[in-house]
Amino acid sequence: MIKFFLSAFVIAFLNAAALAHDRTYEIETDGQKETIFVWDAHGETKGVVLFGHGWGGQPANYARLIDGWTDLGFTVEAPLNLDSDAHLRHASLPPVGMPRMVAIVGQRMETLLSLREAAKERGLPVVLAGHSFGGFVAMSHGEGKWFEGPLEGPEPAAVIAFSSPGALPPLVSDATYSSLDVPFMMVTGTNDSTGTSMPTWEVHRFAFDRSNPGDKYLVVVVEGGHNLDALDDEELAQPIITWSGNFLSAYASADASAKAALASDPIEGRITVERR
Repeated sequence: MIKFFLSAFVIAFLNAAALAHDRTYEIETDGQKETIFVWDAHGETKGVVLFGHGWGGQPANYARLIDGWTDLGFTVEAPLNLDSDAHLRHASLPPVGMPRMVAIVGQRMETLLSLREAAKERGLPVVLAGHSFGGFVAMSHGEGKWFEGPLEGPEPAAVIAFSSPGALPPLVSDATYSSLDVPFMMVTGTNDSTGTSMPTWEVHRFAFDRSNPGDKYLVVVVEGGHNLDALDDEELAQPIITWSGNFLSAYASADASAKAALASDPIEGRITVERR
């Protein structure tokens, strides 16, 4: 019995260690220092994924998914954003209202721009990714425009978003993603609805349905919820890692076998894929 518990403890410890980030660094953007969590690629680095956590979350929430990507040779860099209560400046934000929203959105947009510029200098393909609001920011950068004007910065190799919102006036209109030309994958589920901004799961189709055809993928998980990318559902963990990993490999490292796999039907019965 004692041996059993010791073995279980060791396995749990090793799993936790495998999922922990490798290091952090600070990047200065808009006059402020922001903390970036880094999971280093295993083996040769094929590309860099810049990942934005969901509203009020933090990078560690997605460690299992990220660890799957590092196994494929991608380094993942994820900022701790101002809307997270773990951020050092979160407590000093204005109270609820437009000033608070402007501060949070501005920090996210500026931080991702700084990360894009820094990553591009390394000469590696850059993929923009994120969950929920983090995915919205990634899509905005990938699409290259913002309601205040064009977004500068190097073009990403691809964009992958999990459960990102649809129309968010005035930030997102019906025509917002009409110029989203880079390879794009949206991952959502039939239980992926929450609050007034996401009354049904179908709102997550917004960017997929309105973007230009070509290298666009919509992955839908039956009974998948808003936080499906945390991979708490063991049945879905490997299929989601596999599908998102094939997308990264196909478009960030020109892996022909991975791109061919994206054209096949999923083995997991709860997952369907639409392509444009």
